[in-house]
Amino acid sequence: MDGSRIQKAKQSLILFLKSLPQNSLFNIVSFGTMYISLWDESRKYTQNNLKEAILHVNSMKADMEGTNIYKPLQNKIYNSSYGRSKDTTLNVFLLTDGEDYADPIIELVKNNNRAETRIYTLGIGEGCSIYLIKRVAEVGNGKFHIVGDNEDINEKVIDLLEDSLTPYLQNFKLETNVKEVYSIIPNPESIVSLKKNQELTIQILFSNEQELENIEFSMHCYNPQDKQPIKYSVNLNLNQSQDNEYFHKLAAHKFITYYDNAIKYGEQQVNFIKLNKQFLKDEDIVSLSIENQILSNKTAFVCEVCVLEDQFKQQDRSKVKIIKIHPVVNRYTEETQQQRMSLNNPPLYCKKLPFQQQKLKSIQQFNQLKLPFLKQFVRKDQKQTPQLGLMGKNYQKQEPMLECFGNQMQTPYQTSAQRANISFPIELLGIQISQSINMSQSSLPQIALPKQNQKSLENQSNQQLLLISQDKNNDPTYENLMNFAQVDGRFKINKDIQMKVNYLNLSNQQGLKADVWNTLLILLYLENFCRQFKKSWQLIYLKGVQYLLQNGINYKQKKQELGYPYT
Repeated sequence: MDGSRIQKAKQSLILFLKSLPQNSLFNIVSFGTMYISLWDESRKYTQNNLKEAILHVNSMKADMEGTNIYKPLQNKIYNSSYGRSKDTTLNVFLLTDGEDYADPIIELVKNNNRAETRIYTLGIGEGCSIYLIKRVAEVGNGKFHIVGDNEDINEKVIDLLEDSLTPYLQNFKLETNVKEVYSIIPNPESIVSLKKNQELTIQILFSNEQELENIEFSMHCYNPQDKQPIKYSVNLNLNQSQDNEYFHKLAAHKFITYYDNAIKYGEQQVNFIKLNKQFLKDEDIVSLSIENQILSNKTAFVCEVCVLEDQFKQQDRSKVKIIKIHPVVNRYTEETQQQRMSLNNPPLYCKKLPFQQQKLKSIQQFNQLKLPFLKQFVRKDQKQTPQLGLMGKNYQKQEPMLECFGNQMQTPYQTSAQRANISFPIELLGIQISQSINMSQSSLPQIALPKQNQKSLENQSNQQLLLISQDKNNDPTYENLMNFAQVDGRFKINKDIQMKVNYLNLSNQQGLKADVWNTLLILLYLENFCRQFKKSWQLIYLKGVQYLLQNGINYKQKKQELGYPYT
């Protein structure tokens, strides 16, 4: 990693460490042409171990060169002790900005795939291998993100950590009294794990000539969190069921998709489908595709040419050519008008209609609004200042300003090929650009909106003002406050920070312990000043809420007592 990327990775890694659950074991492995492990074995998540880990992260430098991912995975993750514990979930988070030979790494992860192991990947910058990042997460039961050099990495890192904390089910098995099952898509035994709120749809294809009238399906799985088996049962009466072609097409589409993916990744058999045969042939996919009219990479749709010449000419006459929308023209000249006139781009003729009551005050005023739908209309033989219109939705109050004739329209809306009437909003007068203000030698444009829109944006405006005040007064940001977060969820801060976060000037009338009182103040501060970054600090925030509850403070109830606006 270069200097800027290593700093970004270090910052996100520290936030990641601060967000870990209390009952965790953790370790850090740095890799390049070689790899270095913080500890020989993972350690408990304690305050001393966290402090040592943060010192280790801060000492990291971008001097390890190369990107050798295979060796640390093989020696530190998939070693001799891997898989011994069935009750412990192992989450691996891979952060990299480089490339490596992807296929051996993917094969290593896939061959060691277990329900209790998840591999999460985060690619940093444009130089990372997207194929590697995506496939390792897919075969490792995890999730992936790609972060650009100018994107916020914290939110995506915490999203991966939050996903790793979700409970899951495993050991799926399907039982049925149907004797001849053609296929089960996907095969339940191929499902390594199913996370909470993750959807699972299974299609079962069997012959409609069944001896049994009532068919039973039972899905068995295991909940490792509660350590108990789970059973789901479905009963089907064939005499009362309906034959629906849609579900057959859906099953065929999923079947073909699994087959295509298996071929794409070089697998000899489709492991995700349970069949009454061991191997599939291309002829099987072709037959299934034709039978259900589902497109595959082995088939294609054919277009029939119209035989009757009269019908063909009639269809050809109604064809409409879609052209590219021209950008906004700030200065209308004969040159630009000539550029629009060609055989491939016929001219747009406009007839000016009278305004009702209101007029546009200044053409120059709206030329400064770089809005994508702003257009100019003028007759070719007319040299006066062109009128402007802003095209939008649901403007039915005013009469049309312009009536346009021609065989094509340069508007973002679908119109008839011969003629169209366009209505323009007159409420343009309510939008204007005011002078930019100077704040810390930077200019921020302000937009004055109509009065009816001001109330709807009042909360957002107040929040922006608070953030501006926060930056101006050097008040702590959420990154600053995360440095004071402890393993158990409390915040340890000094008097100076306490004064800055106590923006409501609250007094500790209950005589709460210092750490409890300070944690309460910081949680209130985060919700008020740092709401737009909530996804980055929400796990630490939840640890703080739990810490308050353990010390007899119901945070939600406390906010109501204080009359706090956010819930």
